[in-house]
Amino acid sequence: MLSVDKFYIMLDMSLQLKFLPWDILYSEDEIEIKSVDTIVQYFKNSCSGHKEMAIGVECERSGVYKDDLKPVQYFGVNGRGGYLDVLKKLNHELGWEIVYEEKGNIYELLRCGTRIGIENDGRLELASKPRLDLHDLAREFLFYNHEVSEISKIFGIVFLGIGYQPFSTVKEISYAPRIRAKIIDKIYKSRVEKQKWMKLANGLHINIDYTSEEDAIRKTQILWRISSILAAMFACSPFENGKRAKHLDHRLYVNQEMDKDRIPLQKAFLSKDFSFKKWVDYCVDLPIFYLMRDGKPIYPKTTFREFIKNQTKTGIVPSIRDFNLHLKSIWSEVRLRKYIEFRSIDSVPQFLLMSASVLIKGLLYSKKSLIAVENMVGDFGYDELMKLRNNVLKENLRANFRGKPVLYYAKELINIASENLKLFKNLNEKGEDESVYLEPLKEFIFIKEKSPARYLLEKWEGEWGKDNKKLVEWVTAETRPS
Repeated sequence: MLSVDKFYIMLDMSLQLKFLPWDILYSEDEIEIKSVDTIVQYFKNSCSGHKEMAIGVECERSGVYKDDLKPVQYFGVNGRGGYLDVLKKLNHELGWEIVYEEKGNIYELLRCGTRIGIENDGRLELASKPRLDLHDLAREFLFYNHEVSEISKIFGIVFLGIGYQPFSTVKEISYAPRIRAKIIDKIYKSRVEKQKWMKLANGLHINIDYTSEEDAIRKTQILWRISSILAAMFACSPFENGKRAKHLDHRLYVNQEMDKDRIPLQKAFLSKDFSFKKWVDYCVDLPIFYLMRDGKPIYPKTTFREFIKNQTKTGIVPSIRDFNLHLKSIWSEVRLRKYIEFRSIDSVPQFLLMSASVLIKGLLYSKKSLIAVENMVGDFGYDELMKLRNNVLKENLRANFRGKPVLYYAKELINIASENLKLFKNLNEKGEDESVYLEPLKEFIFIKEKSPARYLLEKWEGEWGKDNKKLVEWVTAETRPS
């Protein structure tokens, strides 16, 4: 464990770390949208052109009270502190600046480019700085986890590194009183599966830079083709309401059931002529949930395309800010923004967290690795990928694809990434390159030959005797449990 003095020395050092922020993470663009072409040009203008490309991570985790495993609420329950109390402590004691609040309720904190936001029920989400060197990202997570863990102890709260809150039902969890949560609640109130996604599912999102439209489309299509394989490798959601779930990757199953128009892979995304224009066309043809004007929601009740066309009649001029808000209601597993957001992976314990971002970097951030992955998956077709997805939900790495287990493809991807990560020559103080963060993942894939979900389920049903306290110990571990 770090001493307090050493921790804050490292924290001061972290302020000097190099990073490359995507402005979309921290500000919104006020460009007026005259036509769909305005949005397409906005994407083209976002191409970084940098030789070195950054990676950012967003990590969601549900909180429970350690003594009885009851879910944490935004305002707390029965005199116990809640998510809001944790946010207040982070602000008052550790210098996190409040950048978004409504009526005194904190919904977003910012410090040195790193953001702590909340999901609709109030659970915390860390959005890291986009980092060039993933050793810096590892330190950032160490600081964040240490701070949140120490503050949460005051209230008897622990945060679970697991893809699906394993102990509670949707009825036991309330939404935070923010505008977005109220709107989402109204839209999805009639469907339990949709409520589950909003209150119980926790993902690990990897944000990926691109240098050109060609680069963006190339990486996006690769990610769609390997999304089920990566999901199987990191699957960590085999429980629901204190019992064994129907799927080893239950978070991903709930995700698929949530909204058939805004989530699943579309056949057009794999076409040879896929482009920024085709992505924007898909987005603008979906209905708008809501937009904001003067701090209040408005409801155009149209698609975004119609909203653009009708601006002369309504007097409401669309902006890129509006489009970015609209994008947040499109929960596809690969989402194009001013960066690529990969959203297929379950939230995982601290000791496994870095493996995901490092694996993505090793696969997508060199010409050599891109060619190797394309040679491996470039002819994967839409229909077989949809079938693979259904098999992966229940079988994870044991699912069969083209006569081989998904485990085979997982090993191949890790080997490609390991080789290419060494080429970046980013070394830590021990002289280790970034591939060191793949070691926890390699233990699951090469030694255990099973996903975290299958391992957890076997432990829980066997050695642990269905003791949920042991489950909590494992998913909150900072270092690999023995």
